[in-house]
Amino acid sequence: MGKRVKQNWNTGLLKPDEVEATARLYRQSWIDTFTSPPYDVSTEFAEEKMKRKFSQDEIDRLRDEAKTEFEDQNRAWFVARTQEGEVIGVVAPKHQDDERQQRVGAIYVDQEYRGHGAADELMEAAIDWLDTTKPLYLWVAEQNERAIGFYRRQDFEPVVGEINHFYEKDIPHIKMVRTGDNQ
Repeated sequence: MGKRVKQNWNTGLLKPDEVEATARLYRQSWIDTFTSPPYDVSTEFAEEKMKRKFSQDEIDRLRDEAKTEFEDQNRAWFVARTQEGEVIGVVAPKHQDDERQQRVGAIYVDQEYRGHGAADELMEAAIDWLDTTKPLYLWVAEQNERAIGFYRRQDFEPVVGEINHFYEKDIPHIKMVRTGDNQ
């Protein structure tokens, strides 16, 4: 796991001046995850996918949303940041108007800070922002046992038979759901 990290960060809404660092963290975490076994997506494919996801237009749009603290948006971005201001984690929950569920979104944490509670704090921020009277859901790579274990500890359970193949590279993802507070 690397060197021991002191837990000295805070979690909050993404700030406009953090957008590019957050995009880099998200991009690098995605590439690190899916270019490694068992996925073995090519680095070229992963980099092209993330280049499209974080185009300059998307970065500019996200910066504009952050300036309004995601007011009137159906999604928000939360980051974990060190006291020095370094972005070390990200999650982007989203209200799903067309469903009776709320999507948590992927949680990415810098490798150096994994296993120290940053993901727990990001999950808490996402859950606090969402309407928890409705079920919450997320998609996770079927073979990512570490992430599945984390989500189970957060009261998410796999939905039997709910599999989606994302990213044109046949990376099976399973749906996990946490029941709503009123259910």
